[in-house]
Amino acid sequence: MRIRGIGQLCPDSFLAYVQRFDIIPQPGISARGNDRTVQPDPSSRMYAFKRSIRSDGNRLGDVIPLTRIRTPVQLVPRFGREADSRLTMETSLEYSTEFWLNKYETKDMFWALYTS
Repeated sequence: MRIRGIGQLCPDSFLAYVQRFDIIPQPGISARGNDRTVQPDPSSRMYAFKRSIRSDGNRLGDVIPLTRIRTPVQLVPRFGREADSRLTMETSLEYSTEFWLNKYETKDMFWALYTS
C-alpha cells in the first residue's frame, strides 16, 4: 500500500492511523495571573483532551510511519454531569469527545508526567 508522500520516504515501514487530540486548558495560575493554562487538572493531576474535529464534522487524523510514535498512552473517557447512554466498554472511545490522559497506567508514564 502506497500513500502519497509517505511511500517515498519509507517504502518498507509499518504505518499507523492516528487521530489528533487537543489539550483542554485547565484553570490555574499563569505568568499573567489567574488564567486557563496547559496544565493538569488540579484534582486528578491528569491532562484533559478533546477530540479534534474538522470544520465538516469529521475527525482529524492521518496515516504516519510507526517509527514516529514514541509511546502508547491510555485515554480514559471524561464524563460530565451525565454519561452518554450509548457508552459501553466497547464504545466509550468511539462516542466520547473528551478524555483524560491516564498517567497512572504505568510507573514510567507517571514519572514522565509527574509535576509537583
